[in-house]
Amino acid sequence: MPAVRRPSPLEVFAARIEAALLKVERVAAAPGGEAYIPLINRLRDELEAAQRAIR
Repeated sequence: MPAVRRPSPLEVFAARIEAALLKVERVAAAPGGEAYIPLINRLRDELEAAQRAIR
């Protein structure tokens, strides 16, 4: 039976950021969602940094 690979803590962190980003993008798509743009940009930056660290 092959061993199951568990994700690293950094991979888990990146997945959580990505999930949060998707939720915020969905909310921002609604009327008046422009206020979420700074948060979206910050989450994208954090996600990029986490993905670079994984590679």
